[in-house]
Amino acid sequence: MTRESDASNGEPVWLVDPKRSPVGFWLISTGGILLLAGAVALGLQLGSTAELALAAILVTGGFLFLSVAIVLGAARGGAAWFPKKGLVSLFGRSSGDALTVPVSDLTAIAIIRRRELWGRDESPVLISSVELATRAGPTLHLLEFGSLEEAREAALMIRSALKLPVVEPAGEEPAEAPAEDAPEQETAKKAEAGPSFNETLSIGPGWGLGVAIVPSALFCLLTGALLLAGVESTGVLGFLFGPVALFTGVGLAALWTYKATGSEEIFRSPGMIEHAFTWASFRWGRNRLEFAHAGVRCRIRSRGPTGFCIEALAGTHILIFATGAGTGTRIPPERLLELAQRLEGPRR
Repeated sequence: MTRESDASNGEPVWLVDPKRSPVGFWLISTGGILLLAGAVALGLQLGSTAELALAAILVTGGFLFLSVAIVLGAARGGAAWFPKKGLVSLFGRSSGDALTVPVSDLTAIAIIRRRELWGRDESPVLISSVELATRAGPTLHLLEFGSLEEAREAALMIRSALKLPVVEPAGEEPAEAPAEDAPEQETAKKAEAGPSFNETLSIGPGWGLGVAIVPSALFCLLTGALLLAGVESTGVLGFLFGPVALFTGVGLAALWTYKATGSEEIFRSPGMIEHAFTWASFRWGRNRLEFAHAGVRCRIRSRGPTGFCIEALAGTHILIFATGAGTGTRIPPERLLELAQRLEGPRR
């Protein structure tokens, strides 16, 4: 964190280092090139149908390896400050996928403690996160720790670069509504919670990991189909693994198709946000986040290779929207920031 380059030459000061796997990139790239070379060698022989089928598997496998290598080799995630330009960038799946905000639009480095429910666990987990607060309201999520001391240390290191104040709200974010609130007070709070609106989001085919999912689906579909078609030769191997590969390919293809052509629906009303996935006439995964008492807080988060998303937080619950958004998608990072501001409603 806060790894300073030569700022006088316009180099960035890294607030959060990006993640990159150069060794994995070269190893997997080499494997992909070897598979493609093997496919070319088999194809030039113009041999039997079995050899051509094996060449097709090698081709899809080679592109699968190369797509994974691209993900591993890219400098994904991280956050940087550009002193000469006065900008802070939060990066997604690569150095070209960024949400850029002027430093003048940032107000503080916030240390936020909150309890979260993970999965089906009944007891919440205490999390301390470091976020950049913006004048518009939503925050930019940088780091997350299980220890408050680690979060404080990270915030101080970031402050040494940005020269912004470190803000640590007393206590934790409220998890439950105060029991003493009267019904008329609750109604007033709901009325102040912001306007109602509907929003339809569509990520498009350029979503994070979309490039890697396509060859994965083709590889699984082709491998499963060939194993089942030649079950007389493959025997137990084809009978056991053919259906698994085939169904995996169908699932990956369905995931890519949904992200490319489907959408997410968000309905925001006073005191509540509802979210659902839609494709054609189908609708599923409806979730509701209620925040009548404590209000809702939104933050933009980078998930590295899977791109950006919005996280709406209220109490111990989180609602996540538009996972996979990024530069080049139908929902660029700037639109995420605008939508997060609308979801929070007017600032009080």
